[in-house]
Amino acid sequence: MSPTAAWTLYERLLFDEELRDAFAADRDSVLHQHGLAEVDRARFCAMSLAGLQADAEGRRRSLMAALCRAYPLSAAAIGADNPRALSRFLSGPALFLPLAERSARFGDHLSALLDTLEDHIPEVAGRLIRAVLSVERALVDNAAALRAAAGRGEAPGPPSPPSRGVTSV
Repeated sequence: MSPTAAWTLYERLLFDEELRDAFAADRDSVLHQHGLAEVDRARFCAMSLAGLQADAEGRRRSLMAALCRAYPLSAAAIGADNPRALSRFLSGPALFLPLAERSARFGDHLSALLDTLEDHIPEVAGRLIRAVLSVERALVDNAAALRAAAGRGEAPGPPSPPSRGVTSV
């Protein structure tokens, strides 16, 4: 097994809580399922579960802070009662996408969470949060366009307006 496979398993252990729980309960089974070489298995067997948990929690907080920074109002409104729902994004494949795509996918995640909340919040609140999310998504999209233009050495184009399903509040 290559060192890349060991790193891939370590990344999964950091961001997949179910796999981390399974690893804590039965390391040998998890390591066998991932087919690690003996030297890598020995390293994982010697790993501190408390250290792994601390590393995972620190990275989760850091990544969630970075993701929510782009969507401060909508993330706060949508995740106020259920921060774990926001954190579920970290266990999906979008976490490993480039920044612009990851930020856009997090906006999609927020929109999907809002869809599940709309039956439990006043209609006007849902419309207001959706409008704020649309503005924040436009800012995220424009920031990505600016970074891309700068990366190509070009002047940025005009900003795009918030236009993803905004309805009047």
